[in-house]
Amino acid sequence: MIDNDEPYPLTAWSAQFQRIRTDLDDAMRLEARLAPTSRTAEQSASLSSSMTQFWDAVDRVFASLAPARKKMRAARYNFSLQARQAALSTTVARLLVQDSENEEQAAERIHPDL
Repeated sequence: MIDNDEPYPLTAWSAQFQRIRTDLDDAMRLEARLAPTSRTAEQSASLSSSMTQFWDAVDRVFASLAPARKKMRAARYNFSLQARQAALSTTVARLLVQDSENEEQAAERIHPDL
């Protein structure tokens, strides 16, 4: 999308991003209630911070799309958005791995014979 290989202008994606943002905000609230008890406050804060930084970068990209110099500004924010997406992906991946390890340990405690 940011690489400009889509037939639509970036502004056409704004509504989709808003729907995704709303869905992810709902999911984050649900995840906070259902998070494993082994998750630390720092891990939860890291996930929340990564999500906030990602959406801040998205907001800057869409704000940069004002008619004057929009291509130059969008390119400048491209790097920031990609970096935030990578950081968010890394944070989520780490938490998923830890959750899987915690589930395995719990299963071993419940069924040590297996």
